[in-house]
Amino acid sequence: MQENQYDQLLKDVERIKKCSLITKQEISKSIDSVLELLVEAKHQINEPMEIEDQEVRRRKIKDSINNLDEKLREKKPLKSVIDSHKKYFQYLSKYGKNIEKIFKSDINNVFKDTLVSFEKECVNEAIAEHLLIEKKFELYENFLKETGLSHKIDKEKQNILKTIQKIFDEFQTNQLNEAIKWAQTKKEELEDLDSPLLFYLHRLQFIQNLQKGKMESIQYARKHFKDFFNQKKFADQAQQVMFYILLENGKIQDHCQLDQSYKQVEELLLDNYCKIYNLTIKSALLQCLIAGTLALPKFLKYTQISSMDEELKDYHNKNEYPIEVEIGKDFKYHSIFVCPISRDVIEPDQNPVWLTCGHVISEASMKKITASANKEKFKCPTCPKEMTARETKKIYF
Repeated sequence: MQENQYDQLLKDVERIKKCSLITKQEISKSIDSVLELLVEAKHQINEPMEIEDQEVRRRKIKDSINNLDEKLREKKPLKSVIDSHKKYFQYLSKYGKNIEKIFKSDINNVFKDTLVSFEKECVNEAIAEHLLIEKKFELYENFLKETGLSHKIDKEKQNILKTIQKIFDEFQTNQLNEAIKWAQTKKEELEDLDSPLLFYLHRLQFIQNLQKGKMESIQYARKHFKDFFNQKKFADQAQQVMFYILLENGKIQDHCQLDQSYKQVEELLLDNYCKIYNLTIKSALLQCLIAGTLALPKFLKYTQISSMDEELKDYHNKNEYPIEVEIGKDFKYHSIFVCPISRDVIEPDQNPVWLTCGHVISEASMKKITASANKEKFKCPTCPKEMTARETKKIYF
């Protein structure tokens, strides 16, 4: 950014500060003038009269109020406040436009081709996986054929996703047959997950039957709840379900909170289904897009600041950014630690080191830095903070 542009921004700030001060003074002056008129009107109204007469007093009060109204209209205190505010916001708007004009947000400046290398086939596979997760099966097959990846069509994964699509299509109409059928075939896997899914599905089906007729529900319970009564973790809940038989038909849905139950079971079903088949619920391509969108503003801000800082400009020639970008816990999928200095994955028997500035590096990297420093204190490789080795702490995952 040129020097005269920077000076212009400083002038804009000073103008805004000055205008803000004038606006405050104008508001204070207007309030004081209104208060003076109100006090004057109050004295006129409370002024003692030689002859106490109600009609005369009413006329006096009316005249005082009319006089106050005329003076307020003459002074126009609200107009002066509005005018001063208008001028202040004009300067503020101009300042914002100058900032946008000087600090242009060019996304191309953020991208570093030295940091990321894209393989066309890898990107195409990510797109194909996204189409598969979104259940666009026909589009998925056509895309792989057009990109020359038809040999990678995963028929097994397609069948798995078609099955869950059928289950959830039924769920939209509160039909549970396909879901129960699938859960029964995967009973052992669900037990390994310690999942109550099968019981919850049977409970929902029991309540559905109960709304049609109590005898049908009793027969369903005899057939499917026997095993659950013998399991300690389900025994109490199974007894509670049988209590629903005593409720009147109109109170069953309110007592059971069916809408909420369907939603909870649907979420549990999707989670268990994906765990059993080792599927990801979310598209990797979509997750990358969301993560990039969240991180982009911080990268843009850094790029703009670094263009004015000679020390930060040096990082443009390195394969890293000297900043940490936090995009939320939803985008953390594993607990491994990669040293930002050596780029090595820290083994479980090793421990990274927490520096006093908050940055974390591997112990091996810290030893190299302290050895090359040839003095007691060393500087953090990410920021200019100095510290001693004794001030650092080991982190245990």
